[in-house]
Amino acid sequence: MGTGILRVGASAAGAIVVFTLATCPQAHGLTFDVNNTADAADALIDGTCATTAVPPVCTLRAAIQEANATIESDVINLPDGKYVLKLVGAGEDNAATGGLDILHDLTINGAGAKAIIRGKKDRVFQIATETPVTMRDLTISKGKLGKKGDSGSEFSGGGIRNEGDLTLERVVVANNTAAHGGGGISSSGGSLTLTDVTVRNNKSLDDDGGGFDLGESTVTLTRVTISKNKSADEGGGIEATDDSVVTMTNCTVSGNSAKAQGGGLRNENGAALALTNVTIAGNKGGRAVGSIPRRPRGLQPSRT
Repeated sequence: MGTGILRVGASAAGAIVVFTLATCPQAHGLTFDVNNTADAADALIDGTCATTAVPPVCTLRAAIQEANATIESDVINLPDGKYVLKLVGAGEDNAATGGLDILHDLTINGAGAKAIIRGKKDRVFQIATETPVTMRDLTISKGKLGKKGDSGSEFSGGGIRNEGDLTLERVVVANNTAAHGGGGISSSGGSLTLTDVTVRNNKSLDDDGGGFDLGESTVTLTRVTISKNKSADEGGGIEATDDSVVTMTNCTVSGNSAKAQGGGLRNENGAALALTNVTIAGNKGGRAVGSIPRRPRGLQPSRT
């Protein structure tokens, strides 16, 4: 129930007059239950997740479009299945085509690793600036952004491009590709909080960060496995730059590779790494030590 407002005043004749304003209900977010694996847009932005199919169904894309239209924090429940993003398009940022753009507060609850969201000819997710997003119990795979030779931030983040505040729990980010940085995840100016997450087999074709490309970001990784990611330049597992702060606890960085420096991890331009109980093994780099560059600035190891 909302909060009513009571005002007491006096009339010109001296009588007490009581004004009661109607109560205002508290705003609550919406919950959308996806019930179809097809990739179809919402028919009408009206608070109901429904495509033009007969009978209407609620797809992941339609649910995100509806959530983008609210000002509250919404929830999407995603059952097991393969959700392939087949609608090709560009030049719009409201999830109508291509990758799934998230513009407002949202939680996506998957049913587990078999709830698989696959890209086609675009990244899988893009998180808008200052947008809190939580994803749990799902897999993000096969995002493909650009081709070799494409450059610029618009070609970064094959699985996820984050400019908001993104939390991942029990999520797999695998087999994604970006022409620029961050084959798996690119974060620019936002925050990342990952717990019990696997980032594997992602690659950047022309630039840094096969698994992660981090710039001006605050990143907390707990029980995260970063493995078998490849960078065409530096930072096979993680490339951290531009004053990013990366805290890693109980993580594994293994089997990653970079043609240049830092097969496992690389930090530069004021980025700081704080590592506790982190295993770094079997990574391959080019002109530097395979795991991390020699004497990286800001590295604070503890029981690694």
